[in-house]
Amino acid sequence: MSIIFERNILYVKIRDILFDYNIEKVIETNGVFIVLLDIPTKDNTVNNIYGIANDDIIWRIQSYLKIDPHFKQTSYVHILKKEDNKIVAVDFCGCRFIVDPLNGKIIGRENSIR
Repeated sequence: MSIIFERNILYVKIRDILFDYNIEKVIETNGVFIVLLDIPTKDNTVNNIYGIANDDIIWRIQSYLKIDPHFKQTSYVHILKKEDNKIVAVDFCGCRFIVDPLNGKIIGRENSIR
C-alpha cells in the first residue's frame, strides 16, 4: 500500500487522519504506519511520533521522561527503519531512541554515528 500524506493529513483506507501539525515523514513496518510530525522550532510539543494501523491511531511514542525524569526532552526530527524492523527516532539534540513499532514503547538508546 502506498503512503499518501499532505501537510497535516494522512490518507488511509477508510478515513483520513488529521493531525495538529504537518507530517514530516511516514514509514511502514509490520503493518503499522509510523508518522513523524513536523514541530515548529519555537513550539514545546514533544512525543511527536504516532503509530497508525487499521485506519486509527494505535499509539503515541512513549515519553522518555517515564524512563528518566531528569532528561531534557525535545521533539523528534527524524525516524528510520532498521533491518530488524525496529524504529530509530532522533530528537532535536541528536539523541537516538529505539522504538517498538507495535506499541510505541522506547526499548533502548543508540549511539549516533559521527
